[in-house]
Amino acid sequence: MKFRNPILTGLAVMSFGMMVGASPATPASAKTYKSVPRSIRGYYISKRAHEALAISSKHVVEAWPLADAYQSTVTKVKNSGHKYSIRAYIMLGGRNYTTYKLSHYAHNRLASGGYSFQKVSKHTYSKFLNSWKYVRG
Repeated sequence: MKFRNPILTGLAVMSFGMMVGASPATPASAKTYKSVPRSIRGYYISKRAHEALAISSKHVVEAWPLADAYQSTVTKVKNSGHKYSIRAYIMLGGRNYTTYKLSHYAHNRLASGGYSFQKVSKHTYSKFLNSWKYVRG
């Protein structure tokens, strides 16, 4: 096979190489939201971690039995498969940003920081936070 114009052939090969190399850096399944998706909103407790989470569309509340609770305001949520990365801030003399990394590994269950969180009702969430039983360990 004999090419008549090697310059045009070279340009065609280079343009094809540029198209292949211009693939997106993030996977196609990664999505970014301004609020928390409905699939992970709710009340969660972890008896092993002695911690509770309340996740709404714009807020994440971290709470501990008979102790403090901190409410963070959500700025962006990144979702890739069953993994969620929630970027939020809390006002403590200024904006302090944090990222919650959650894995939605089973129906009504989240994993965060090496602990498993079970989705519960608001009543069970309140009972967990107001009980001495979970403070003593």
